[in-house]
Amino acid sequence: MKDVIFVNSVDKYKNLKSLHTPMGILSLATKLNISGYLTEIIDFNYLYLKGKIDLASDTNIDKMAKFILDKEPKIVSFYTMCNSFHNAILIATRLKEMNPEITILFGGPQSTLTAKETLEALDCVDIIGVGEGEATIVGLVEAIIQDKNLDDIKGIAYRKNGVIVINKMELISCLDTLHEVDYTLIPIEDYDTIAIDAGRGCPFGCTFCSTKTFWERKFRLKGTDRLISEMKYLYEVHGKTKFDMVHDLFTANKAKVIEFCKKFIDEGMDIQWSCSARVDTLDEEVITWLKKAGCRKIYLGIETGSQRMQSLINKRLKLDDTKERIQVLMDCKMEVTLSFIYGFYGEKVQDVRDTLDMILTAVRLGVKDIQLHKYTVLVGTEMYDLVKDVLLPMENNTDIVDSINIERSQELIQKHPNLFPHFYTFSTEVRDTYDLLDRFVNFIFIRMRKHYPGTFNRAIRHYGDDLLKLYDDFVGLNREDVINLFCNDDYFFSDRTQVELNVEISELLEKWVNGTDDAWLKEVFRFERDCYNYLHVEKRQDEVAFTYNVDVIKLKKTNFEDKENIKKATKVLFYRSENDRLRIRRIA
Repeated sequence: MKDVIFVNSVDKYKNLKSLHTPMGILSLATKLNISGYLTEIIDFNYLYLKGKIDLASDTNIDKMAKFILDKEPKIVSFYTMCNSFHNAILIATRLKEMNPEITILFGGPQSTLTAKETLEALDCVDIIGVGEGEATIVGLVEAIIQDKNLDDIKGIAYRKNGVIVINKMELISCLDTLHEVDYTLIPIEDYDTIAIDAGRGCPFGCTFCSTKTFWERKFRLKGTDRLISEMKYLYEVHGKTKFDMVHDLFTANKAKVIEFCKKFIDEGMDIQWSCSARVDTLDEEVITWLKKAGCRKIYLGIETGSQRMQSLINKRLKLDDTKERIQVLMDCKMEVTLSFIYGFYGEKVQDVRDTLDMILTAVRLGVKDIQLHKYTVLVGTEMYDLVKDVLLPMENNTDIVDSINIERSQELIQKHPNLFPHFYTFSTEVRDTYDLLDRFVNFIFIRMRKHYPGTFNRAIRHYGDDLLKLYDDFVGLNREDVINLFCNDDYFFSDRTQVELNVEISELLEKWVNGTDDAWLKEVFRFERDCYNYLHVEKRQDEVAFTYNVDVIKLKKTNFEDKENIKKATKVLFYRSENDRLRIRRIA
């Protein structure tokens, strides 16, 4: 029997390497264990990837509910994000049907920002933890188990005599006072990268972002000694060498981040780590120290390549400076992830072109990991207030809310749009005309460019550097296929390998390429498709000859520019080098 079962946000992951450490509930479970309570963390994402539960099944809610009840818990606490909120409600409803005596707690950003509305709408939820829970959780669990009055418990929302009561609590001022989390509560050996709760809160005021509302724009960073202590323990005791410093803005304080880097270097640990930053908090000095201290990856939310939209969404990056700092990061050999958003309220087609132009610039600077997200309506934001009265049902979900059980939750979503605005959209020229632009950029342009660089370089030149024109032609030919591949559960739960998926995408590329009047584009695509098939599909080890209508070797060396001396048929030989790399030699 357990006192408390913590259930992680039910998400979608393709492999264990992408699995996130459940930091929030791990911290709460640690606090309770220290106080003598019996707890357990259930992460259905992990269990699915280990083959211990079938989330692809139509009966997954019953299976998850039964899995929880088999632990005989007194309290079940769900961590809620916007993309998992409906799943938490479905499981909680089923738990209450199977055992009405269980107390259901909700916590996390989504239930915090909709606490009053959630308690008004959902009988299955008894109590909501509002904001940070470490200072509340022990007293709350004691009150529930001993059937005490909740009036003096801060940081919760609950019903009292039919009235919703919200007892607010101040955020924790010094995060160093928190207990170091007990990582043995999760199967730490199966996590490739371990998340470190480096700090909380962002001081900026982007109008589309709910994080600032959840953390009340209060920036807090753990002390250098505390952070190094946590990493050192995981390095020495558990042999972990990859870490993600979880904080929306790890580099906000230049002096503190440089202090951390210097002390980290002094420790001499062979560790690599990543962090998130705001690009205008980075200069060459900070970047150099980050690199010296083992930071290898950095995530930057640029959001938009339009200076007009930078002002409208209150991000206010200076884009000329942004490009220069990305160049410095690339010169320092950092792995950079750039995140963009399109489809904001008030955005125009030219703004989207500016964003795509910046994406092209980043690609040419050598950035390989670029994301484009369609703006998702989130509660607790100024932009939600602008569009909440004109929301429409969403036909194809944005990638931010990709999840399971969306179809079976439609009645719930339609009945309570104030709880689920993230499953709704609104009409603008940009959102209506370019509804699949995020899928195209992420899964076609960025993903497949790794294998078809010449094809996309040639295509961009063919379309005059206009990615929107390329999108129009590609999606115009392949719209239903794109939706079927990337806008439903099959993408996440399909048994097909990444190679098999790439082959399917290659077939869409072939249809699009063959629809153009660019003969060289067709030959470049054929050449790169043959390369991919030789290496990854057929996995050949022998020598194979191919003939092309242009000199593909010279064409590749000229970065696929139009040159008269390459307009001749060429025969080449594919073979493997000693280190198993593909080699190509002209034979005629």
